[in-house]
Amino acid sequence: MNILLSVVTQVLHAALALLAAPLLSGLVGALSHWLAGRDGPPVAQAWHDLIRLFRKQIVRPESASAVARLAPLLSVVVAALC
Repeated sequence: MNILLSVVTQVLHAALALLAAPLLSGLVGALSHWLAGRDGPPVAQAWHDLIRLFRKQIVRPESASAVARLAPLLSVVVAALC
């Protein structure tokens, strides 16, 4: 039971860190613009950009090989394992 609680806590911590990262980026950008005396983007601009990017469709040529189709997936898997 103690191990399960530790795993759940670590997963929640990782999820919170991933969710808070764009917000922190927006806060830093807003603060730097405020200190420079300019109007900057909204704090949630990073979230808007991420949502827009995830909605985009994948564009691949018809002549793309299987290597070109699997390369992005393999790079994410390798990065996750390291």
